[in-house]
Amino acid sequence: MTTQQRRDQIQIMELEGFAALEQLLLIQDEREQSQQIRDMQAIDEETQQEFNRFHN
Repeated sequence: MTTQQRRDQIQIMELEGFAALEQLLLIQDEREQSQQIRDMQAIDEETQQEFNRFHN
């Protein structure tokens, strides 16, 4: 392997590492958004139950 090929290989590995980190960050964001949605759904459900208790 030539010096240039080694440099190219190192650069490819670095770029793959950055891509993997970016993917992990996206997954983390999706999980946080999903948790926020579940939290809001739980709040909505509690609100609806309280409303039903007072109006039934």
